[in-house]
Amino acid sequence: MKYIVLFMMLLIYSLNILAQNNTQKQYTYRINDTTVFKLPEVMIRGELPIVKVEKGRLTYNVPQLIKGKPVTNAFETLKELPGILEQNEILSLVGANSVSILINGEPTTLTYEQLINTLKSIPASKVSKVEVMYSAPPQYNIRGAMINVILQKSTSSENNLEGEVAAGYKQRYYGSTDGRVDLFYSSLRFTADVMYSNDWNQRHVGEDMLANPSFQNYKYGIIQYNRGKSNIDTHNVRADMGYNFTNKDRIDLTYSGSFDQGTTNRNSDTYFNQQSMVQTNNKVDGSSYLHNVRLEYDSHWGLKAGADYTYYTDKPRQTLQNDSTDNIATTHSQSGQKINKGLFFANQTLDLSKGWEINFGTTIALSTNASYANTYLNDVIDPASTFNDVQKEFVSNAFAGFTKSFSERMSLQASLSAEYYKATEKSVDKTTTLWDNVALFPSIDFSYVFNATHILQFSLSSDKQYPPYWYLNPTIYHLNVYSEIDGNPKLKPSREYDVSINYIFRKKYVLVAYANYMPDFIIQQSYQTPDQLRNIFQYVNLDYNRTIGLSCIIPFKIENVLNSKLTLDGMDWAEKCADFYDISFERHILFGTVELENNINLSSKPNIKLNLSGYYTTKAISGINDLGTTYDVSTGITWDFANENAKLILKGTDLFNSNSPSVSTNYRNQKSNLKIIPDHRIISLTFIYRFGGFKKEETTPIDKARFKNNM
Repeated sequence: MKYIVLFMMLLIYSLNILAQNNTQKQYTYRINDTTVFKLPEVMIRGELPIVKVEKGRLTYNVPQLIKGKPVTNAFETLKELPGILEQNEILSLVGANSVSILINGEPTTLTYEQLINTLKSIPASKVSKVEVMYSAPPQYNIRGAMINVILQKSTSSENNLEGEVAAGYKQRYYGSTDGRVDLFYSSLRFTADVMYSNDWNQRHVGEDMLANPSFQNYKYGIIQYNRGKSNIDTHNVRADMGYNFTNKDRIDLTYSGSFDQGTTNRNSDTYFNQQSMVQTNNKVDGSSYLHNVRLEYDSHWGLKAGADYTYYTDKPRQTLQNDSTDNIATTHSQSGQKINKGLFFANQTLDLSKGWEINFGTTIALSTNASYANTYLNDVIDPASTFNDVQKEFVSNAFAGFTKSFSERMSLQASLSAEYYKATEKSVDKTTTLWDNVALFPSIDFSYVFNATHILQFSLSSDKQYPPYWYLNPTIYHLNVYSEIDGNPKLKPSREYDVSINYIFRKKYVLVAYANYMPDFIIQQSYQTPDQLRNIFQYVNLDYNRTIGLSCIIPFKIENVLNSKLTLDGMDWAEKCADFYDISFERHILFGTVELENNINLSSKPNIKLNLSGYYTTKAISGINDLGTTYDVSTGITWDFANENAKLILKGTDLFNSNSPSVSTNYRNQKSNLKIIPDHRIISLTFIYRFGGFKKEETTPIDKARFKNNM
């Protein structure tokens, strides 16, 4: 507090000097990474806070946070936030088992992969701020931890056209390209945002496996070498139109389209006891596309209502040939997935007297998923890999909650959601109920501000995770002569309960204590069958996954030269399953992560910045599997020029190709080692140009979280 008083006194004194000496030069001030006031013979710098609390939300000023950093899009922006870690393009929030990513307060209907592609298509310059909550209020139509990306949104008294174009080249094992164009038109009441992006991506894939299964009382030694190449061409289109009424109501209509075309070719050499060998050629190709239309009305009196419709289809084809010295077996498969999903929501917020805010609302969702696979082995139908199913789901949710500010220091948000969920699967003439239940989800978020620089938060949240549609199918997808991926119609939704305590010191140092418990945790495991030489990969439900941990985030800087952030995270990690085929297990391990990010100001004129970051993780577990240590070292140089309208970024990501863990299994009769051949080292060059004072208009992603054949 004494530093704030001193700062204010110096500010008042400086203004008096300027008022008394009007013959001197008129001095100005500007706000960037620091607040700078120019005085006669004096310069005072005051560091701006990295984070502040608004109604229980940790709010980050993104333009300040990413200034001078090699950041090109919204996805890279999120990686700069304290407490957010990224590994193999998967974002996590320290202290939370899982986290939902929203754009402008709206939950996504995309798969995680599609959501990441959406974030990558949004320019970083259009992100205004990011909100982080460990227990999201139910009016966001989600539960649990939340990252809310707020995009800049504005109208203009005059007709205004702005835009941004970007193009980049990435060199992994193979070369890839990406590009986008975004045009934004605004007038006094009308806005329109049109975006197109393309990502042509080539990847090198591969694994080396050593397995020692037991079959007919004999111990086998199986060595397998897998290599391949994938080529995916993705096109994204979005058109968003909004109109502001004179009474401050707003209506938005959005169309989003995604169109993919991909091919993957994999070759496998499998050796049995170093004697016989089978060569496998596996080719998968096909296309998928998505159409989404969303209508939303946001009233000035607290009502937000809307409808959302999504149509998605995916049609992969597979040709697999196993060639041994005395036999050739060929598998042909044509599969497909067609999803229709509708959603309606209505939420009401009432601002009452004495700091009370009441929220209540409902959501109704209907979906139909028609999936099939026709598989032929040597031109004869394979019944085990052939199916034609229709899954139908109905989910209705109602919630009520409140937010209360007891004083300028203390606030509380609490809510309770009730959800009814039912799913059925029809195959030929048989209909099976997958689940039919009611669940309650409490949520509490408490904040107390000791003073301007000390903040305490307590969060309690609960959630449910549904398995992706395709995993519920009774399908068998062959990888090679030894391994396959099986569907699991018995999969159940998993539950999640999270508790966390956050302490924020000086509005930038963060300490997090947390505990997470997830019954029916969904995880993929491999199993070597005892009745034949076969390795099955399958998603199953564990009894639970439990973590208890402590994290701290320490930012520090040296003048205007170095700006760094250190993140430390340690936890006790436990998993249990009483019925995994013929195996039961209960395992735990101490797991830790350390991450350091450094941003260095190489030059102000020209404006050149250097980023050097890295992380290290200790050994971990995943069911009966042991995961090896990983580390990552990345760097990037950013050059802003042409009055900061143009930007050139040269980046090197995962320079040592070291962020993929080894996977080994040595539990009872399950023994194997899997070494993933990484292709994460990327050297990329990106050029960005903005015109017309470009600022990103809001976009709403699509709920595709459970779409796509990920087998």
